[in-house]
Amino acid sequence: MRRIGLQVFRHVHALDLEFQEGPRTVSGSVTVTADSLVGALSQVVLDLEGSLAVSSVMRGPTALAFTHAGDLLEIDLDQPFDAGQPFELTITYSGSPATG
Repeated sequence: MRRIGLQVFRHVHALDLEFQEGPRTVSGSVTVTADSLVGALSQVVLDLEGSLAVSSVMRGPTALAFTHAGDLLEIDLDQPFDAGQPFELTITYSGSPATG
């Protein structure tokens, strides 16, 4: 995951990943903490390699709707966030990265 759209300031809060050598796979989760830079933020878009499968996106105990097409993960937030309002997302995924 390399970017969130220009509508949020973010940093990665926690990584919990497991790597396998043969076949080369990765599985685990990343938790992203972000602050909305705009009012009424209702969707976040992240880069995530298309060869990785997302099994869930959570905000606390709430499962969020998402689509993963190509290298973009689009996440529908469960509520709009005002400018400056923080939120945290946990994305669980697995698969065989094409590179790296």
